Amino acid sequence: MAMMKYPTWLRGLDIVIGIISIIIGVWMIIDITLAQLALLMLVSIVILLFGFSRIIKGIAVVEMKKTSRIVNVLGGLIASLMAFLVYIFQYMTILIIVMFIAIALISIGISRILFGFVEAEAEGWWRLLQIVVGFLNLLLGTLVWFYPSFGWNIAVVLFVIIFIANGFARIITGISGVHR
Repeated sequence: MAMMKYPTWLRGLDIVIGIISIIIGVWMIIDITLAQLALLMLVSIVILLFGFSRIIKGIAVVEMKKTSRIVNVLGGLIASLMAFLVYIFQYMTILIIVMFIAIALISIGISRILFGFVEAEAEGWWRLLQIVVGFLNLLLGTLVWFYPSFGWNIAVVLFVIIFIANGFARIITGISGVHR
């Protein structure tokens, strides 16, 4: 099971995005009364970073299978587009904006799950990490999509879980220096 090393700058990007994701997740736990608009902007920025990171990996890590590269780029494009829409339409009702975020999280989840299954040569722990975090994204993004009436506080709890899980997954991948 040959694993490839990926560029140091990409490892650093994963670690930085992971740390930012965890900080925002913890921040949402500590101060749930933050202005909704400000919090949505931060969430959209982090999701935009997740999307850009997927696009960059899909383009820069040429040793990946073609299917994995396409999945990364497409997932990143959808997530980035939804995050951008949240930013542009920040004055729309919170429910509509939360739906954009749900679509972004679902696309990231699908991308991670497919990536975990497609990269058969990757280490088992890494593939499992991708699949578990992807499933968590998919599950919680779908819950937010189908039950927007949960209210903002429940959505924040779901976002916290997703952000912290994605943050740790990015940090682990960045520190290990192994990416497939």
